[in-house]
Amino acid sequence: MNAIDAAIVAKGPDDAYEFEVCGSCLIALANDDYSSMETEEADAVATGLNRLHAEYGMVVPDGAEYGFCSNRCECCDGLPGDRFRIICTGAKS
Repeated sequence: MNAIDAAIVAKGPDDAYEFEVCGSCLIALANDDYSSMETEEADAVATGLNRLHAEYGMVVPDGAEYGFCSNRCECCDGLPGDRFRIICTGAKS
């Protein structure tokens, strides 16, 4: 099972999928801002967001805060920490 399949938290009736992501992924998605990240982290975040876009089409930041989570980021596979919700709409490829 790949990270995206494992990451699906919920699927709504309108084909919306929710993911728990780190602050870096949320900022990159919302503002297209990678300036505070080291190169390796920026590459992981960009790869994760591109993968979500490719599989689901539209990826939007919701920003609801889940607080600390002991799981890795469902986008970039970053270490445990604070998590935020993003929503992916559209059919899964």
